[in-house]
Amino acid sequence: MAKTEVAATPFEMVPTRRRELPLWIGVWGRVVKEKPLAAVGLFIVGTMLIVGIFSNFIAPEGLNETHLERLELVEFAGIGERVQFVGPSLSHPFGLDNLGRDVLSRVIHGARVSMIVGFSTVILGTSLATILGLASAWLGGKSDMLIQRVVDGMMVFPWLVTLIIIVTLLPEKSPIGILSTASWGMAKVILALAILDIAWVSRVIRSAAITTKENQYVEAARALGASGWHINSHYILPNIMAPLITIATINLGYAILSESVLSFLGHGIPPPNPSWGGMLTGIGQQFLHLAPWLAIFPGVMLALVIFGINVLGDGLRDLLDPRLRGESGSLGM
Repeated sequence: MAKTEVAATPFEMVPTRRRELPLWIGVWGRVVKEKPLAAVGLFIVGTMLIVGIFSNFIAPEGLNETHLERLELVEFAGIGERVQFVGPSLSHPFGLDNLGRDVLSRVIHGARVSMIVGFSTVILGTSLATILGLASAWLGGKSDMLIQRVVDGMMVFPWLVTLIIIVTLLPEKSPIGILSTASWGMAKVILALAILDIAWVSRVIRSAAITTKENQYVEAARALGASGWHINSHYILPNIMAPLITIATINLGYAILSESVLSFLGHGIPPPNPSWGGMLTGIGQQFLHLAPWLAIFPGVMLALVIFGINVLGDGLRDLLDPRLRGESGSLGM
């Protein structure tokens, strides 16, 4: 007896398609699988982010809690009395500063300042730069030329001089009553860094948007009567997310480092709020020979975070840049 064959149902005849993951999930998964050094950078950045968010719970002591009873005044020949510092120990692994404050606790709280400044700068600066870059690429003509000349004018000055000028021009007191002096000082640094980032980030976004705008699906959307806002938000922006993610990641390291430079020069986060750059200057620089740990530990943390962000940015660039992905050019998601 011949075996009868059962015809396949229409559902079974449709080939199964692997569900595509969102870009950001697939990219982070490939970073962990294919880029071990970038995965280390991702771990460092993630750890610092967690430390910054939960610094009040992780820090063994309060922000300005002092141990004056452990400090001693020592008579130095010919120079009067000076503080005898308490070095690293089991009870205070990073030692105490000249006011008897636990350096480990201040370094942990400083991570919050660095993460707030870094991520706020990236979010604000990259968002404004994306809007400016997309508008310049879409409008074209005289509008594009005018925007690019303004961008050129912003880029012609040295970045450090520009930062100091912007911070100096902003008012000393907060124009918003709910912001304290310390919060306004941090907001000034974020605004200055975001304004500085707008120029070069918008230039990269404009270049990527011009290339994407020439694709046929954009022309098809135009022919169907889609508005410029709809085309930019639904067609152009999703297709330039790869360079946008890379720029944002690398820019995070620049923001944290720039904040440290400003704090080192006295234009950053005002005391007594701890900042890694601020801890390097002031008492860290003043008592470098007597208590080198005051500058070593915040300097090591700053270098570690910048290293992690840089290797993470390099890994993302290798994965997202079509010229560096290999012959297939596929993200494999």
